[in-house]
Amino acid sequence: MGMLIYPIYLTASIVISILLTWAVRTSAARLNPAFASITRRHLHFRPIPRSGGVAVFLTCLIVVFFYYLAGKAGMAQPQDAQKLFKIILASVPVFVAGIWDDRRGLASGAKLLVQTMSAVGLYFAGFRFVSMEWQFAGPLLSSAICLLATVAWVVLICNAINLIDGLDGLAAGAALFSMVTIFTVAFVSGHHDVTIGVTILAGAMLGFLVFNINPASIFLGDCGSLFVGFMLSAFVLAEAPAQPTSVDTLFVPFISFALPLTDILVSMLRRFISGHALFGADREHFHHKLLEMGLTHRQVVFILYCASAVFTLLSLFVLYGDHSFLIPVLAVSGLFLFFSVRRLGYAEFAELSSMAKRAGRQKQMFARNIAVRKATARILHAGDLNHVLASLQDCLSEDFDGFEIMLNRSFLGYHRDLLAGEDAIRHFWSDISGAKITLMLEITTPMSGIIGEILLHRRLSFHHGKAAQPLIDTELLAGDLRHALGLALERCFRRSDQVLTLPIGSRQLRSSEPSMAETPAGGD
Repeated sequence: MGMLIYPIYLTASIVISILLTWAVRTSAARLNPAFASITRRHLHFRPIPRSGGVAVFLTCLIVVFFYYLAGKAGMAQPQDAQKLFKIILASVPVFVAGIWDDRRGLASGAKLLVQTMSAVGLYFAGFRFVSMEWQFAGPLLSSAICLLATVAWVVLICNAINLIDGLDGLAAGAALFSMVTIFTVAFVSGHHDVTIGVTILAGAMLGFLVFNINPASIFLGDCGSLFVGFMLSAFVLAEAPAQPTSVDTLFVPFISFALPLTDILVSMLRRFISGHALFGADREHFHHKLLEMGLTHRQVVFILYCASAVFTLLSLFVLYGDHSFLIPVLAVSGLFLFFSVRRLGYAEFAELSSMAKRAGRQKQMFARNIAVRKATARILHAGDLNHVLASLQDCLSEDFDGFEIMLNRSFLGYHRDLLAGEDAIRHFWSDISGAKITLMLEITTPMSGIIGEILLHRRLSFHHGKAAQPLIDTELLAGDLRHALGLALERCFRRSDQVLTLPIGSRQLRSSEPSMAETPAGGD
């Protein structure tokens, strides 16, 4: 039958998928558990069945059975159908776990365990990364490496397709673009079992898309997304032994799956950074962020379809071109993904960027912190209030524009004459008119308790649109410096023979606090 076999089985899969999806959607109306729950992270506002994966699974099973019968009749190769049956059989645990998750919910650890078991089943059925058998590792270690790589690949693709299934038609469309690469690679290498398997799965997805395009009347569900991801990963493993190089085995499929793989890797990274569960659910995926930017549902799907198409073309470019093109293709893909993810404005990565910038200023931070430590030592041994204030200015002048020391009247008592009857020392070396940031620290001593507070003022300035941050370690300010300042003030104000001479630029103004009755020093 030659090339005619592909349109025949594609058409048959589409027709059967349409009929089965319609039947599943209709029957789901009588089964409440078949409907998707409406929670804060969902985008729909009405109950929609998410059992579309059942129709996709049954379509693949039925059409593969027809292909098997055709092989018995001499119109196909029976061994190809047997390989496809092995893959479908290995997918059953994943499919069943997806159904359970859709109906009653299933812990992420349990789903991961089932995916691992199905991946191990594929490995022992002969679907594996044989190129991982390195000569230097020995047979036992090579087998372990192959098994780990196979399991990691299956789990990664299953969850990548599952996580991208957040908008009507998105997961199905992204999977179809990846199928183009898988089909092409298998066709060139003569893997007819994979080409016919991809054709059947593509037809099942196209038939399902008739009901899943926005506004969708049925969802793929976890049973469908996990099954499709498993089948795609298995097809890549099935054709791996025929590939002459690791470029064709690994990099070509990786590039074709770049969009869902990047989504899952970014999700796990940002969840790790923010301290959340790696496999938890949220509304921070690519499609959610695009919707937050004001795009419509269909616009977001179209943009992500275009991105999938670009990665499919890049993977085919590597496949048919010289392998020396791999590096520029990976560079282009990496830069495109980097700037795209950056444009989405994830708070976790913004904080990472801020940390990287602070790390680049470590030398300056060390210098500022050392200055605080030295000033702390001078303040502890200062003989009078003037030395205390001078030491404070020395260590704070690079990060702040001035300070105010507000002392409790109960602490000042009859020593208020040291401040010419005022309740505060105000010292500024820069203009702080306009918006400013103020850091307030209580001043305490073991003997007197709370004696007042120090306010550190910093004029609000911006660098490249972002507020500039002080480099001093605030823990040093709140710890050692605050403690030393309290002891020094207590010592100075217990002496009555001092004359306070404020440095040039200081301003000592009358406190705006309401008048309070004076009490003896140390009283409360």
